[in-house]
Amino acid sequence: MKINDQKGLTLVEILASIVLLTVIIGFFIVNFPNISNINNKIGENLNAANTGKELLVMMKESGYQSTIAGTLPVSNPKITYWKQNIEVNKSEADSMIVKGTYNNFNVNIIVTINPEINTQTLHRIQIQILNSNNSTITTIYGYLE
Repeated sequence: MKINDQKGLTLVEILASIVLLTVIIGFFIVNFPNISNINNKIGENLNAANTGKELLVMMKESGYQSTIAGTLPVSNPKITYWKQNIEVNKSEADSMIVKGTYNNFNVNIIVTINPEINTQTLHRIQIQILNSNNSTITTIYGYLE
C-alpha cells in the first residue's frame, strides 16, 4: 500500500495564486487614481454647497434692502441690472445680478427686484457657485424679505 504523505503546494497552485493576486492588485492600481479624483470632486461639491448656503444665510440676515443697496458678502462685486434678459439701468430692472468671489469660488447672485406677485414681499434669490473654469458646481435658491 502506497501512502501519499506529501505536504506543500505544487507549482501549478503557486502560479495560479500569483496570477490571481496580480489581477487583484492590478485592478486596485488602475482604479486608485479614479477613486481619488471622485473623492476630490465630491469634496469640491460639498464645499460649494456649504458656501452657497452660507451666502444665503448671510444675505437673509442682512435683508433685501441691504442687498439691493449693494451691501454684499462677496469680494470684488460687479453689479448689473436686467429686465427680460436685457441689461438696463437700475430703475427699469426686474433683477439684479452680482458677480464676485467668496471662499475661493466664483459666485453669481441673482436677486429678483420686483416680485412677480405685487402683494408678495418675498424676493427670489439664486446663488450659483462656480469653479475656476466658470462651470456651475451648485445652485442654491431662496427668498429675501
